[in-house]
Amino acid sequence: MPAKILVIEDDQSVREAMVYNLKQEGYTVVSASDGEKGYALIRSELPDLVILDIMLPQLDGLAICRMVRKNPDISATPIIMLSARGTQ
Repeated sequence: MPAKILVIEDDQSVREAMVYNLKQEGYTVVSASDGEKGYALIRSELPDLVILDIMLPQLDGLAICRMVRKNPDISATPIIMLSARGTQ
């Protein structure tokens, strides 16, 4: 069974590109466009990996990460954080 990846990204074109490419590599992919939906999917889908944008509507990526780490049922879920913020 392929690994399940959850992509939480509010930019539709970026999200669609990630989902497409991950599916092409054989992964099962679910996605969300905001933090609240994304956190709900983490709890319900129990993905093998979460790709998480930092700047999201509803609930930002840092808050989601904190909530995941505090929840013993999902605290071991690997998370890759994305950011489009510059270093300026």
